[in-house]
Formats: sequence, C-alpha cells, structure tokens
Amino acid sequence: MPFLGTVGGSNEAKGQGGYHPGQSPIDGSGSSAAGSLGTTAVSGNAASPSASTVTGQRVAIDPFFQGAITYSLASGSLPPGFSLNSSTGVVTGNYTVAGTNFDGTVYTFTVRATTAGIPSYTDRTYTITLSVPFLYRQVITRNYMVGGYQNSNLWSNANRTTHSNDTSVNLGDGAVDNYHYKSGGCGDTYGYIWNGNSTTRFNLRTESKQNGTGAPGYGCANSGSAGSADRTKIYTCGSGVGTMFKFNIPTETFSNLGVAGSTSDMSAIQGEFISMHYDGGTPYQTTFSTDTTVQTGVNGGASGQQKGLSGKIGYAYGGDQGSYNGGYNFRKINLTTTSSSDTGGRPGKILSNTGEENYGIGQLYGYCIGSYDNTQNNRAGKYVYSSDTPQEINGALQPGGHGGASSGFCFQRD
Repeated sequence: MPFLGTVGGSNEAKGQGGYHPGQSPIDGSGSSAAGSLGTTAVSGNAASPSASTVTGQRVAIDPFFQGAITYSLASGSLPPGFSLNSSTGVVTGNYTVAGTNFDGTVYTFTVRATTAGIPSYTDRTYTITLSVPFLYRQVITRNYMVGGYQNSNLWSNANRTTHSNDTSVNLGDGAVDNYHYKSGGCGDTYGYIWNGNSTTRFNLRTESKQNGTGAPGYGCANSGSAGSADRTKIYTCGSGVGTMFKFNIPTETFSNLGVAGSTSDMSAIQGEFISMHYDGGTPYQTTFSTDTTVQTGVNGGASGQQKGLSGKIGYAYGGDQGSYNGGYNFRKINLTTTSSSDTGGRPGKILSNTGEENYGIGQLYGYCIGSYDNTQNNRAGKYVYSSDTPQEINGALQPGGHGGASSGFCFQRD
C-alpha cells in the first residue's frame, strides 16, 4: 500500500512497500531521488572500449529503530558492469561492452530498503540510460564463410573463422544450399543465402541450416548485398536485376524498392548510415534511414567481381584496378556520412592479384577467406583497419573442406 516518506528532509514523495505505521524506513536527505541516475556512454577505440561511470545512492533511515537497513533489487535489472551495495544502497558501475549493445537502451530497476527487525520495506525506482556508438553496437568475434565453388563444383559447407586466434574450422557440408556466386546477408541470429529460387537460413548460434523464407522473386547470383547498421535490413542488386531489393530481416520478406540499379555482377560496401553498390560502371548509394537509392559520383570499386570489404570506423574498401581479378590495391572509401567520398588512399589488398573474394567484417580486422587468382583457391588473410595493413595468413586461417572456395559469402556475429 502507499505511504508517505520524506526525501531530502522536506520533500514528500509517494512510495510503495510493506507499510506498517510507525515502522517503515524512510529516505534520508542524502538519498538519490527516484528517476534517472544518468547516462553511461561507451567510448574508446575498437581494441579497448570504455564507459563512463554512473553512481547513485538510496539512503534510507530507520526512525523507529526496527533494525539495520539492507538494500536489494526488488525488480528490473542493472546494466552489465553495475552493482548494488546491499549495505550502503550505492549503485555504481560502467557498462561492460560485449556482444550486441543497443544505443538508447534504458535499464529500469527498483531498489528496496528493508528493515531487519519487524520486516518492512519501501521501494524506489531508478533508470540508467546507455549510449553506444556504431563501433560497439555489435562486437564481432567471428565470421562464417559459406559456399563458394571450384571448377564448376558448388559447395554447401560453412567455415567458422575465429578472430581471437585467426583460425578457420570447416563445419561440414549442407550448411547452405548449393549455388554458385553466393549472395545474402545476416542479422543477429540468422545468415541468409538466396539464389533466385529459395532462401537458406543458417543459424549463427547453433551453426546449423534451417530452410526458411521462400523465393526472393528474382534471380540474384553475384549480386551486391549490404546490411543496415541495426542489422534489420539487407539491400541487394545486380546480376540481371535492374532494381534495388530490400530484405526485411524481422519479417523475412523481400520488397522491390523500385529504384534503378545495375544488371551487372555487383559488389557492395556498408557503413553506419549508407551502403554503396558498384559494378565498375554507375555506382549507387542507399540511405538506410529512408530506404532511398540514388546514383552517386563516387565509385566503390573498379569491378563488381572484386568484392568489397566493410569496416566499422568509417571506411570501406573495394578493388581499385583490374576487372574480373588482377587487383593489387584497395580503393578506400569514406562512408562516415551520407556525403561519401573517395579518400584517395590506395592501400594494398589482403590477397594480391585476386577477385571473387569472400570478405568478412570484423571489429579490429577484416578477413578474406578464399578468392580467385586465375583459379579458385583457399588463400586467406586479414586486414588491420586502424593502419590499413594487409596480411596474408595461410595454414590455420584457410578454409577447409574443399580445394578452393571463391564467390562464397561471409556472415558475421558477436
């Protein structure tokens, strides 16, 4: 039942609790008022995220001498990295950055003050808000390279690449449907591959195939695919398709955006606000917030067959020269804002003289797991985003299961 207690010595505030006249604890003058304790903001670089500290204290007094007061969570939850001191009523901490983190998340929790003698309590409800930049909204730890082909043999297996130790493990055949020139995208739970006739769902959590979402309604081999920053939408175009399509991940449905695109083999790169599709000719830019696609004067790459590597610090990379393959350098593109521009940088590609690469997005590094250098191969390597440094790493990083695997597709997950 409701009761009246004093806050700050003079302000009356309603609360709820086990009310016993003349027995319940009341808030003292040093108590944090109910409501927001503030915002914990994540910052730092990709390798060492940090978060600002938020502190509040529920200070209750026992005017009727019922016994020592203890504090507990009556409902709700604290953000990861926070704690409640049961003796002092202090809530403090800074957010622990891991997995999937949503900007603007509000954590609501109720702190209960309870007397020890004749048990009675009062409750006060507080909130802490989370602020997360794009870099940390998904902390990526692994990729799954699925499919590919060699000498017209189509593969259906998946390889898991673990970023912490630069190793790839073949998970076996049957992970996706057989189809060359894979095209798809992924959300938080599923990776999707579509081939014009059906869609394969690959469960990123159980690492298993789950047939799923029906025909996309268009032939889409070798189309460029890019995902929105919130991992709810995938945009795809190319290979005989003259318009941009959107795949809505929550509903697993396709819609034709009715915007002119390319009918050529395409590649795509993605940033926080926009994606870019390119085939070496006319490039296209899509704005995630409005689902609008326009032609742009900035070309993400020299050829749609030289695939694009996306990052999370404002830049993405496409092949800078050649056609089908033969590219030695990246074209570095600024995708920080909707006015994207070529920076003029020409860093080396992860694997030189290649095309049809299988590029995976990472937190600190981008990965290439298989490519084409006049033959489909299992060459592999990684790219350090912060320094634009490529490194070919064979052996344990290479995909297994088949002799070569170009033109597959890479999913990513936390």
